Amino acid sequence: MIPSSSTVLGVLPTNPWTAAQIMSKVTSDASLLGRFAAQLGSLSVHDIDAKVSELWRSAPLPRVHAEVLVHDWLERSEGGIRPERFFNRWKFIGSSKPPCKLCSYFFDEYPTDVQVRPSHQNAYFAWRMPDVYESQGEESSRKRMLVMESIKARIRADVVRILSEKLADGRPHDSSAYISLWRGTAPGPPSNAISLEATTQLLESHTLSKKHEQGSTDRESAKEVVKVLDENEEELDENHEEELLFKGRSAVRKT
Repeated sequence: MIPSSSTVLGVLPTNPWTAAQIMSKVTSDASLLGRFAAQLGSLSVHDIDAKVSELWRSAPLPRVHAEVLVHDWLERSEGGIRPERFFNRWKFIGSSKPPCKLCSYFFDEYPTDVQVRPSHQNAYFAWRMPDVYESQGEESSRKRMLVMESIKARIRADVVRILSEKLADGRPHDSSAYISLWRGTAPGPPSNAISLEATTQLLESHTLSKKHEQGSTDRESAKEVVKVLDENEEELDENHEEELLFKGRSAVRKT
């Protein structure tokens, strides 16, 4: 059994940032910041700063999600990610639910040929990168930072698009197909779609959390390598309030 990752305390400053402060962390480009200011102004009726503050104060502690945790364990244990460590030599990590947006981004950007299921592209709180230990050397630390910067660049692009379009595509929790960026709404198309809360958590603490997904498991029987233990996911779901941040376009998969 692979143990769950530890949580990390103090990932956010004590005082919540405003939406304008968050946008200043996305880019230093003056023209883009001007566009952000105009777009934020059009959303002022929604009291974005109050919603950011609420989410900031209630954010759950970040953990390494199951697929990333299994990959990290394989990479650090004897034998690494050689094909013979995988079922039928398929370098694939299967799970009972599709991976979240940041897990998908991680496997896209990390220098590995291990694959995972297609993502549902929903983003949640309480996500973090796996730990790097001193014994792994400077190269591992450097690789981790490069991957993190690549993920942040993709999140910046998501934020710019979401602010411009006011919505994004992605799969809801269950079988319905409407698009929503709003937390806590009843099923059905939302009238007010926003996602500025995402920027703070993703750019500064990279915290997101995994949500139960009633997805198909049709790829598991042929390609599943390590069955991610349901206990790990259930523990995360039971102990941490989950906040859907936004849904985004499908990631471009590595070939």
